Amino acid sequence: MAKKKRKVRLRWGRILLAALVVVVLVGGLTAGIAAFMMWNKAQDIVAEGKNTYIAILGTDERSNQKKAQRADAIMLAAVNFDTSTVDLISMPRDSYVYIPCVDRKDKITHSFQYGERACTLDTLENLFEIPEITTYVHVNFESVISMVDDLGGIELSPSASFTEWNVKKTKKFTFEQGVKTEMDGEMALAYARHRKSDSDIFRAQRQQEVIMAMIKKAKTLDKATVLSLGTKVLEEIDTNITIVDAMTYYTLAMREEFVITKTHAKGSDMTKDGVYYYKLDTDWVNETKERIRQALEKKEENTTE
Repeated sequence: MAKKKRKVRLRWGRILLAALVVVVLVGGLTAGIAAFMMWNKAQDIVAEGKNTYIAILGTDERSNQKKAQRADAIMLAAVNFDTSTVDLISMPRDSYVYIPCVDRKDKITHSFQYGERACTLDTLENLFEIPEITTYVHVNFESVISMVDDLGGIELSPSASFTEWNVKKTKKFTFEQGVKTEMDGEMALAYARHRKSDSDIFRAQRQQEVIMAMIKKAKTLDKATVLSLGTKVLEEIDTNITIVDAMTYYTLAMREEFVITKTHAKGSDMTKDGVYYYKLDTDWVNETKERIRQALEKKEENTTE
């Protein structure tokens, strides 16, 4: 009797093991098929790519706050599928611009305080005289940390030497110019937020450096991993980008000819009623609006020929 019982337990153990193996294999196969289908769908969309603008906003919102007070990072990405390029334009937070939702000029960072994301998008549209911006990515401090950590960290060579606290001011990081540095999410955020040793112009450049490092790291990952991470990230941030959209942009980035042009605003310091502002150079604004207008109109011109 003891032997029979032992055989029964052994048989059920084998069945359970076999079942687990099947589950793992099927699960892996399903993930692989999903990644393959998503990849092919993305390839099709890239082939028919619609040039577009994407607003990227980083706010100072934390988990213990109901609403962000201002936008610390404001970028506009002009995505061109025809030329496999992205023009990434960073706007200094103190830029003196017209803010439609309050019908007056002020710092562009205050546009978020006045009317949240909608007001900031309207401000960018008015500044560069572009159509409605329908795609946006809105991240806060915590989501930046999470995204970098999900990627397994990033590597970049700091463009300046300085020290900076983490958000909670419990740890200080030291950055050395030109020295390759492995950064986790907390360190990357500290690097992107720093501006005390230079200015907001240089901070905007560092924010672009972090984005570039994240893209570089993502390009080293396999399709299934990118799909999994992409799904997770989209759940953690405020955006109207879908997982198919995300895979489409990833597919675009994987093109051999893909190039991101980093554009920094040009201007000069000014003071008005005792308040500091950054006055944008009129020629720079006009040149930028013309360049991105032509880039996004190229697709329409090609399709009418």
